[in-house]
Amino acid sequence: MKTKSKSLCQEFGEKIRTGSVTLRRQFALYVASSIVAFAMLLLLLLSVFGVLNPINGRINDYLSDQLFNHTAQMEHDVDKLAAYSVSFSKQMETLIEEYLRDNHITFDDLTNDIDALTALQTKAYSTVYTNIQVASCSGAFYILDTTVNDTLDVPNYNGIYIRFANLYAESTVNTQVALFRGSAELARANNINLSSTWQNEMLTDAFADTSIFANKDFFLSGVVDIPDSWERARYLYTPIYSKNNRVIGICGFELSDLYLQLSYNTADTESAQTICALLDKTDAGYTGQFISNRSGYVPPECETITAKKNGTFYEYRCGDNTYIGKEKELVTGGNTLTVAIMFPKPQYDSIMHTGQLKNIAIFFIIAVAAFCNCLWLSKKYIAPIRKSIDDLFVFLAEQDQKNDEVLAEMERENSRLAYSRKNEVDPYDYEQFLTGLKTLTHMERVVFNHYLDGKGVKEIMELVGVKESTIRFHNRNIYSKLGVNSLKQLLLYAAIMKQEENSGND
Repeated sequence: MKTKSKSLCQEFGEKIRTGSVTLRRQFALYVASSIVAFAMLLLLLLSVFGVLNPINGRINDYLSDQLFNHTAQMEHDVDKLAAYSVSFSKQMETLIEEYLRDNHITFDDLTNDIDALTALQTKAYSTVYTNIQVASCSGAFYILDTTVNDTLDVPNYNGIYIRFANLYAESTVNTQVALFRGSAELARANNINLSSTWQNEMLTDAFADTSIFANKDFFLSGVVDIPDSWERARYLYTPIYSKNNRVIGICGFELSDLYLQLSYNTADTESAQTICALLDKTDAGYTGQFISNRSGYVPPECETITAKKNGTFYEYRCGDNTYIGKEKELVTGGNTLTVAIMFPKPQYDSIMHTGQLKNIAIFFIIAVAAFCNCLWLSKKYIAPIRKSIDDLFVFLAEQDQKNDEVLAEMERENSRLAYSRKNEVDPYDYEQFLTGLKTLTHMERVVFNHYLDGKGVKEIMELVGVKESTIRFHNRNIYSKLGVNSLKQLLLYAAIMKQEENSGND
């Protein structure tokens, strides 16, 4: 039996010693594959429930780049247009001052003088026309705080307002005037067709009040309806001062919806549906201008655009349409605007769904591959080792059982030996031993049983939880009641008693 035990143990030890490095590497690979499989399954579940989707990060980065580029471009263009507007204002101030000086009149003398105002328009026309050509805009104007008739219920402003039909006519002469406000004589002199909506002057409530220029050199307005037109626009205003530093009018440029749509359409490669918007904040949400995308799509106009935070993005609602995007404030021209980059929510949902399916497929393939690798490693390397270990444990269990049988046989042999010495024992002393057992207290019986189990004094102290002096006290009582003089005699009598009990049972 010992030879077989030694053989199995040596065989197992030899496997460990000769293959220790390989086994460690194999086990490490097995553990790594298990971790990968578990991680991929976790990522798969996160992706299925929408918690993890890298596509969302890509969309966020893309919209952030577009938003940064459009905001920077708009800020640059507004500043550039403001510089043109300030120059335009200086030109008008010089022109008006020269006209008043040459005609020996004051600015207040222009009111109700149609001839003087028409002559001033004729002198200023080339300045307005030149500025609309050099500036990036859809129209240019100057408006003076005077009129040909100050008795009207709704006062008018006198001046010139020109809009071009050819919005790409910057620095060209091939232009067509689509809207004109000013003297009819001036229009005929410059071959401008007067439409059915033509007006000689402009209503005062259609343009900004001069109070907006407090501590400002220019001002970019919100979106307003162009007077007598179906279009909307923003105006970049600059004040016109008299020589005594009095604001006598305004001049500037128009930025219509159509102009912005054609000038700032998103030149993206990832989404042909990306839309840019220049918004004004209101109590109800936003209002403003949408800029078409590469495909030419422009959201339908709506009175109010609402926005609410939706995770990383904002969700915008314009009528029945919903968009997903990002926004950034743009402080320029004395006004705070909001630049937004967005695209239709159905397209966003479609992109997210497609990306989610791709992620699920990738995670699933990796998880299956890692799981199969675990199975292969387990079958090829782990299973044989487990079998060797199982065999060893089975053998050891058999050995334990046999050892127990040997110990039991040895105990029986000891009992027989003790019984064989019964003739050497005084019957009277042995009878006193048996009688004394019945007089032992519970604690004395506990200590007695521990002695029979082969325990020593210190072991009994720990098991019973008492001091050594207490054990000694119990010993004296036990010896006295059982009529023995030593532990050896006690164990001898106990062995004889046990043997008799076994014989009686048999």
